[in-house]
Amino acid sequence: MERTLNQKLLAEFVGTFTLIFVGAGAIIQTGGNDLVAIAFAHGLAIAVMVSSVGHVSGGHFNPAVTIGAWVTQKIDSSDAIAYLAAQLAGAAAAAGLLRAAIPAVGWKAVDLGVPSVLKGISTGDFAEALAAILGEKASGLSATNIVRLKAGWEADYKAWSQRDLSQKRYV
Repeated sequence: MERTLNQKLLAEFVGTFTLIFVGAGAIIQTGGNDLVAIAFAHGLAIAVMVSSVGHVSGGHFNPAVTIGAWVTQKIDSSDAIAYLAAQLAGAAAAAGLLRAAIPAVGWKAVDLGVPSVLKGISTGDFAEALAAILGEKASGLSATNIVRLKAGWEADYKAWSQRDLSQKRYV
């Protein structure tokens, strides 16, 4: 039986909502310190949602999966856009409910479950991000220094790539 687009979008909304609510809730509950529990919560949420509503929409529940299905032409462009909107709405609703239901002390400690590998880039503390990427020896680098170095490297590369090799014999 072919489902209507509204039924598919509702299934994507509910599935994505569940994934984010359970997954981010597990991160908040464990303080981000129990990766097995966090992985189990995500896996359980996906398993339950795929088995319960996956037959309605295909069980994407993740914009990356939807984009992959669109690129491989498993769904058309208009359905892909609608799926993405439903997934983003479901994720936002889940995050909003977590913020409303859990005291700020609980969810702020783990940034509501958002990965923070390079936290400095999003918070504006570029030195912290550079230290995470390059190590402690990068402490003297700043965004200004990197821009200046990059301009110098680009000039060096341009000069190198435009050198005359017509008089060179390589063979």
